[in-house]
Amino acid sequence: MSGMEMPLVDAPAQQGMQVSNFEAWSADDVAEYFSQRGYQQYKALFVKHDLTGQRVILLTPPDIEKMGIEIIGHRLGIQKELRSLKSAARAVVRNKVIAQEEEAFDGSCVKRYLQTCCGLFPLERDVYVLTTTTLKIKDYEVARCFRTKCPCMGGSWSNDAVPLQKILGVETLMSTQGMACFLEHKCTILLAVSAGTGAETEESRVEQKVLFVEGDRGESFANRIRNQIEEYKVFSHGDADVA
Repeated sequence: MSGMEMPLVDAPAQQGMQVSNFEAWSADDVAEYFSQRGYQQYKALFVKHDLTGQRVILLTPPDIEKMGIEIIGHRLGIQKELRSLKSAARAVVRNKVIAQEEEAFDGSCVKRYLQTCCGLFPLERDVYVLTTTTLKIKDYEVARCFRTKCPCMGGSWSNDAVPLQKILGVETLMSTQGMACFLEHKCTILLAVSAGTGAETEESRVEQKVLFVEGDRGESFANRIRNQIEEYKVFSHGDADVA
């Protein structure tokens, strides 16, 4: 098998060159990566042009020619390796976790004590994971006994992945529960999510997702979601430019 045909995951582990940490690659790492794929004669060019991991995935065919790589076959081979690297890098970026929160308990400490059967059963909380492209909601539904949630009867998990481009708005509602020294602050995050053009009416094309987080952490998490939606728009535009 030639260097050009080696699988993407075959980068030497001793070089710390796993694609999962491509953003930390130096120009020397990038040069070594392409050297392992049969282009060792161009190592100095990658270093000379300071092509780090974050920069090399922006490289275009005209850029490769401007670097001084004159042999057309080599330019085409490097482009092929770049396409594989860009594809792997996009997957890494898509799955990168930006922030994570757990569901707050909706009620007083007394209610929590009763709902967990006097503390005998763990309180399973929903988990909200924000990545660069998606908001993942891991929801736990407790089984009910005569309309009352009963953890001792178990429950089931479900997963919902909401693409950031479908989130139309993020609002927060602050509330307090309990009293005196038992006073707790809660934050409800309301997400307006596009249901797609397949919905029957304009109103049904927008659905609402509800996240419930502890006090100030909820407001901070909502801001992270808003900021990441804007970052995603920039990322998507740049991704299209370099694909």
